[in-house]
Amino acid sequence: MGTGLKLGLLALITAILTILTSCQLALSLGHIPPDNYQVSNCGMRPPERYIFTLGLILCSVMVSGLLIMYHSTVEHLNPEARGAGGWGGWQHFGSGVHLGLGLCSTMSLALTATIPIDETPVAHVIFAASCFLFLVLYQAVSTILR
Repeated sequence: MGTGLKLGLLALITAILTILTSCQLALSLGHIPPDNYQVSNCGMRPPERYIFTLGLILCSVMVSGLLIMYHSTVEHLNPEARGAGGWGGWQHFGSGVHLGLGLCSTMSLALTATIPIDETPVAHVIFAASCFLFLVLYQAVSTILR
């Protein structure tokens, strides 16, 4: 199992455990209603707020590392695309855009986890929406570059 796969699985497990732990803690302490809750509500009050923030920031850092590892591998495997005319130059440019979109998505996730929805709901929703928007754009560029 390669390093990238291990890091990806670790990020996935961290995200799932963070959400499950913080939501279960919020439910058990009565901080959110059991019949109608959202994931963002699980990160509003202490102590689940700290688990939510730390876990999703760790996940964001791991995914950022994975994106940088992938980008450097692609650039290493295709060195002739750098500075080349035609499609090769566009692939090199697209690779940088690809990395930038992915990193913007992970940064938005970290900011979403840091800003509780009950304190500043507009900022929280903007960062959450931008996380998903950058993720969709990242996937679109991934499809185009293949």
